Amino acid sequence: MTAADCAELARRFSRRDDWSGGRRAFMALRRRRPRDARVLSYLGYFCAKHSRFDTRRALALQTRALALDPGCAQAWAHRAIILGALGRRRGAARALARAAALGLPAPELLRARGAVALESGLARRARLIYRALAREGDADALVLLCQALIQEGRYREATRAAARARAADPGDFRAAVYGAIARAHAGQLARARRELLAALPAARRYALAHYALAFVARRAGDAAEAERRLRGCLRVDPLYVVAREALGEICARSGRRAEARRHFARALRLFPRFARARRALAALERRAQSPADRRARKPSKNDARRRRRRALRSVKSAPARTAKARECSLSQ
Repeated sequence: MTAADCAELARRFSRRDDWSGGRRAFMALRRRRPRDARVLSYLGYFCAKHSRFDTRRALALQTRALALDPGCAQAWAHRAIILGALGRRRGAARALARAAALGLPAPELLRARGAVALESGLARRARLIYRALAREGDADALVLLCQALIQEGRYREATRAAARARAADPGDFRAAVYGAIARAHAGQLARARRELLAALPAARRYALAHYALAFVARRAGDAAEAERRLRGCLRVDPLYVVAREALGEICARSGRRAEARRHFARALRLFPRFARARRALAALERRAQSPADRRARKPSKNDARRRRRRALRSVKSAPARTAKARECSLSQ
């Protein structure tokens, strides 16, 4: 499979943020071409983008791809993006330098630099890169520019970039979703909700659309609507750990601690370094161990068994205690 074929297949999925579809497509290709470095590299990239936190597997696939073909420039670019998501900026810079030295085309190299900046939280650098790429009205670059502007807190500019992306490609539902997210951050909750609901028929399999509706509902104080949207998000993508952590928080606040604990624990299994979920789970555990919470907790079968055992022990030890008391009274 040529580099152009791999790039075109990947573009078909990435232009719609269909990371799970891309992952499935390249997994099928890997079964047919297990020693193709480009296929392994793209599979690793889609693994990282799909779950956002499947970086260990993604890096292992990139290492395998580079072992098969150390001169694969695209594999070095993908490795840089994954390292950027991990916050390993020096490693990402070295991988980008290798990709450039191996002749990665200038537009692809610039996109990789923008992706590294966006993934590692360098929003200003990402904005400058994607603004240069978006000068000719490329819808994908405009959507990425919108993401960088949201990260930077420039919400009005982000809505303008989203509008330009919709004009460039009316079928790209990502532009409507990111534009609505920018409006929600700017406090325009009612308009953001209307735009998201209008985009939802086309974006029903887009997990971010459901999560964005939940975000708007939480900002508006509608916990029931937020919970419904978060469950919809997890039906589309069970690996969307930010949605799982948010659902756990809603469950904890409404007193459903067992369900909240399950959601936090699942989020941590998917992403062990997810600090917010770890703190929330620890808070639940502390609350469960407090005396007030133990008194408020509904008695279980184990509680009844423990009470019966304590009662039985007290009955058995009663004669010994009586004899001890008699000895004490006689000695006095």
